[in-house]
Formats: sequence, C-alpha cells, structure tokens
Amino acid sequence: MGEVYSFESELLEDGHLSLPEELVRKLNLRKGDRVKASIAVERPGSKYNRAKFVTFCGLWANRDKKDLEVFREIYWERVQFGREGR
Repeated sequence: MGEVYSFESELLEDGHLSLPEELVRKLNLRKGDRVKASIAVERPGSKYNRAKFVTFCGLWANRDKKDLEVFREIYWERVQFGREGR
C-alpha cells in the first residue's frame, strides 16, 4: 500500500472531507486524483480511541505469522494476569 498518513478533519456541510494542504503538497495531489482512505469516527465520551486502533491495525497488516504469534503470547499473558483491558 505504500506510506500511511494520518490527519484529523471534520465533515464539511456538503458532505466532503478536506485534506490538509501540507498533505496535498506532500503527495503532489491534483484535482481529479483518486485516493484511498480509512476512516475512524471519534466522538466525545467514546471509551476507545478508534483512530489509534485503526492505525494499530494498519501497522500489523504487513506482519508475518511469527510477529502475530508473539502478539498472541503477550496478549494471553495479560489475560492470565487480568490486565487485558489496560
């Protein structure tokens, strides 16, 4: 997929999202270019930070089975000691 960029934006009145100008310049985007985006909604009072969770998932997308097994072992140890939610 290439590099991943993260930014915050608000939904505009017309239903569009604006991209920060710095990102547009960095990616050399032009009118009509298509981009692929992952979106996470953050609402005040939400228990989880969905944006950080989505970023975390993206980081693991390119990992191999060994990395995933290490993660499972760490998670299982946390569950055994009652710390899985922290």
